Amino acid sequence: INGLMDSFVGPARFKRPLGEHRPMLAETVEAVGATAANLINDGAWVTQPKLDGERLIIEVREGQVVAYNRQGQPKARNFGEAILAPFRHLTSGRWVFDGEIVGRKFWVFDMTNADDRLPFDASFTDRHAALTKIMDVLVPLAPESLGLIGYAATAADKRAMLDDSIDSSKEGVMFRLASSKYEPGRRSRNLLKLKHIKTADVVVTAQVHGKQSVEMGLYDDN
Repeated sequence: INGLMDSFVGPARFKRPLGEHRPMLAETVEAVGATAANLINDGAWVTQPKLDGERLIIEVREGQVVAYNRQGQPKARNFGEAILAPFRHLTSGRWVFDGEIVGRKFWVFDMTNADDRLPFDASFTDRHAALTKIMDVLVPLAPESLGLIGYAATAADKRAMLDDSIDSSKEGVMFRLASSKYEPGRRSRNLLKLKHIKTADVVVTAQVHGKQSVEMGLYDDN
């Protein structure tokens, strides 16, 4: 794997400090005054599916794998060894992957470190190209537990992805500025989400006995 990276992004020369395990977060399309039509027609933006899962950062250091939650804290629950196992094949260097767990599968859509071979301000498209090289090796090791999320770059492909998310009742799409660097731990105007489904905070008031369901309530103005 390391030899594969040598051929793609050259030697390790961008040594990064440890830490920064919090993921880059998205603003909403509406919050920044953008429209889906403009983002689709603007060649500077690419589109990825929006997943309805649990955010996870995986860091590998010399073959040691640690998972982190959305808050940047070590995470040891709600996922299995099958998700971590493929990453143990990265036996040297430091690697950091960003993705979401959906069901029992970890879908990776970005990476922030590839054996110290990506510059600090590497664009999303450069990061994803390096990620694709690595995932081409790792995914076949555990295809039931690991997957790669690609992106659409042309207006036609972006529009098709958006239409599919609507027709298939999916959560939405993500828009990324293709040239943007990774910004850990903050909401960025270079990463936008368009959600078709609204969410609400509710209070569980009772459990329905004999069924896997609950009663829920909402607070009113009082």
